[in-house]
Amino acid sequence: MDYPNFRMIDEIANIDLPTKAICCTVHTPCADEAPFAAHFPGMPILPGVLQVEIVAQAAGLLCFSLSNFQKMYILAGVDKARFKHSIAPQEILKVDVSCNKQIGSIIECSGSLSVDGRVIAKISLKMGETSFPDNSTRKSFRNYFFLTCNSWEILD
Repeated sequence: MDYPNFRMIDEIANIDLPTKAICCTVHTPCADEAPFAAHFPGMPILPGVLQVEIVAQAAGLLCFSLSNFQKMYILAGVDKARFKHSIAPQEILKVDVSCNKQIGSIIECSGSLSVDGRVIAKISLKMGETSFPDNSTRKSFRNYFFLTCNSWEILD
């Protein structure tokens, strides 16, 4: 988690294009670092809004790869978010996201966050397709995508 730059995904472990699914890893920071330092003093937990952002970023990366790296996807809506347990500092999150249905330029996605096999949160959201403002922005985003693919495999 690169919090100052708002890059939540540390590594893409797997992308399965036929099933439209992605699996990512996020390493949460130490208790004295943002976002834990003030949320909550004495009992640091990862804010729910950042959990939604983590799933949205994984969904965006999946949609980007499904578009053959041509379209950008942004969060268009959160349909449902359920937080079953809190996330503590220095935990390793597994992020699983799948694309369920596309209606026009909107893709419905569902995702979950888990720690050591225990589901922490389930989130359903919509991603909206948009064009990149210019080719250099698209290349920058594509570079970020491939930099997070340390030990990844794209299945197609």
